[in-house]
Amino acid sequence: MSVTANKASFRKIAERIYNRGELQTARAVMTSNYIEHVRLPPGFATGRTGFEQFVQMWRAAVPDLTFTVTRFTPDFLIGEGDFVVERVEGRGTHRGMLLGVPATGRPLDWTETHIGRYENGMLVEHWGEIDKLRILQALGTVDGFVPRGPGPSPVVVDERYLTSSQLRDLLARLVEEVWNEGRLDVADEIFHPRATNPGAPEEPAGAAGVQAAVSAFRAGFSDYRVSIEGTVVESPYVVGRLVRTGTHDGPFGGLAATGRAINYGEILILRVGNGQIVESWSDADMMALMEQLEITG
Repeated sequence: MSVTANKASFRKIAERIYNRGELQTARAVMTSNYIEHVRLPPGFATGRTGFEQFVQMWRAAVPDLTFTVTRFTPDFLIGEGDFVVERVEGRGTHRGMLLGVPATGRPLDWTETHIGRYENGMLVEHWGEIDKLRILQALGTVDGFVPRGPGPSPVVVDERYLTSSQLRDLLARLVEEVWNEGRLDVADEIFHPRATNPGAPEEPAGAAGVQAAVSAFRAGFSDYRVSIEGTVVESPYVVGRLVRTGTHDGPFGGLAATGRAINYGEILILRVGNGQIVESWSDADMMALMEQLEITG
């Protein structure tokens, strides 16, 4: 099957299964024993059956659930070989039990990023990151909710497309040199001065947002490390499936050192123009980070 066909299949999960409740579509797009890397609630089955339970839980909790798929390429998703990447914005009203919180009637908006692996036109493996932190902030169980404003205007450049290898090398530089080695000057080199993060429009343009985050994490976790577990490239985009680890041995977010270990995932999407990062989208499991540090409220 072609990448284009796999993209069309993957889109059905958001637009037909979640939005319309067409659970029978799951049988047409995924194998019965496909591997789910998203942590499901306790007691859920494995494979496709567990996925169907997950959909039913969400649609019961948010009956007007609507996912809107981000359009990156002419056929929306990013794809390479057997892999496809999709980012969605979810919206709806909290009408039932969700993440342990009874119905509040509050409006919700959040983002998710998903990666699927296909074999012979069927989904066999899935990774995903859901912005559960924003959902819980909107439900009032975690502090820090901020209404989402309009996203920044994308940077328009004379795009000099890089090869797949060059795009992967650029992601590797961001991870190894900036995050793992703390070389903040490299961020100035690889980010366009007006680079934006549409998912966090409050961040300053260019490299400043990344530099602030790197400084904060490296101060709080002297052994902080980011590992690239997988990549998907469709120029001008490069996607990284990342794992972030460290030991909390310094001040972080107003919390004194606890000595606790952290381990959480992220999916990062970069758009590259004229050899520099011009846009970035990220979904990370920040709730896992907070739980591991035992941060509440």
